[in-house]
Amino acid sequence: MRLKEYEVIENHGIFEIYTKPEEKRKYIISVDPSEDGNDYTVIFVIDIATKDVVAGARTKVDIIDELIAISRYYNNAKIVVEKNRGFHIIVSFEKNGYEDLLAPNLKINQKTGKIEIDENKKGI
Repeated sequence: MRLKEYEVIENHGIFEIYTKPEEKRKYIISVDPSEDGNDYTVIFVIDIATKDVVAGARTKVDIIDELIAISRYYNNAKIVVEKNRGFHIIVSFEKNGYEDLLAPNLKINQKTGKIEIDENKKGI
């Protein structure tokens, strides 16, 4: 069940595609990770210019590989992870060499281990 009804034009595993990516358009991926697997991870891919949701998912499965694939599919869209519960996603991306896909203003505080906004790096 989706928050809003979209016409699904393609289904790629857990992802539903509502609008295919267009060359030179910029997209962003918003991720609200599940908390200890008891609720759902919700993902939206958003066209930055129009603010339209172009793809989405609601799942209880691990989504790291899917996030990488959908980011590449949508012109290397940057990924914004909800910072209170997305630590494992950011660590996984950094360990596996995919930090280029994370929105540039996210960082892990080396002292506290928490995800923070890096005020020195703005934009997407």
